[in-house]
Amino acid sequence: MRIFLIFFLVFLSSSAMSDKLVFGKDGEIYVADINRRGEPTGKIRNLTNHPSYDDCPSWSPDGRKIAFITKRDGFSTVYVMDSNGRNPHPLNKKIKAGPFAADWSPDGRKIAVCGDPTFGKALSSLFIVSINGKILSEIPLDGIRLSAIVDPPFKWSPDGKSIACIIVLDWQIGIIDTKNWQLKAITREGETGSLDWSEKGEIVFLNKEEDKYCAVLITPEGNTIRKYPLPGFLYAGCPVWSPDCDRILFEGSQKKEEWFLFVLDLRSGDVRNTGIRGARPDWWGRSTAVEPLNLFNTLWGLIKMK
Repeated sequence: MRIFLIFFLVFLSSSAMSDKLVFGKDGEIYVADINRRGEPTGKIRNLTNHPSYDDCPSWSPDGRKIAFITKRDGFSTVYVMDSNGRNPHPLNKKIKAGPFAADWSPDGRKIAVCGDPTFGKALSSLFIVSINGKILSEIPLDGIRLSAIVDPPFKWSPDGKSIACIIVLDWQIGIIDTKNWQLKAITREGETGSLDWSEKGEIVFLNKEEDKYCAVLITPEGNTIRKYPLPGFLYAGCPVWSPDCDRILFEGSQKKEEWFLFVLDLRSGDVRNTGIRGARPDWWGRSTAVEPLNLFNTLWGLIKMK
């Protein structure tokens, strides 16, 4: 019996270590199990299977919910569903969201939404909405003009105190303080691109310099940490950090009309095609059902049992 329990816990731990990838493709949202290198390890499953256009999925921090942009109500708005695709429902139908504009707060209690498009390239307000749909804050963006044509246009910091964003006026990356909602540009004019914020506090954005794409790692103060060239790409965008912060997953095209998800290894600088056709991915894997330390203690306790 003791041997059976040991093998069962090992199996449970290895199963829990599988990360989850969610992404959009052809107006549907799909999910796949992936390993820590970003390689698919199981069947890719359609979560939405709806005649309306669904896109831009985003994992909740605990991996139980997925927020996404949909046109099910005749306009772009944010819906939330369970991680298995069940129970899709609108976050708040009063908010007409931008095409790429929803992100979870680190505690999973709020979702930031940019809404009410004004002239097609910018969004007029940043809404902070509770998961039950209540608007907690509305911040006018008339002087900021977050981009609605670069995906994603903003991301929460891991501590929830700031939001990184793309400023249209001068094409810069800025930081919004969530206490007073003041904006500060941290990059020079023209230094911008779709972005993500790592658990370690670093920001990555994909920029095009002299017709060549590169991944740029910066501090929240705007200091460059390192640049990674992405040779041979016609397009590269929508970066997301791996849970261990060693890799970056992004959508890209190396041939016209061929879109795949790629992984950049930050240790070697190598770029690998995952073989998954899709766009606007999000990578989840921050927790496991059995923590490694607790598993070790449990196994050791079982071994010592007489």
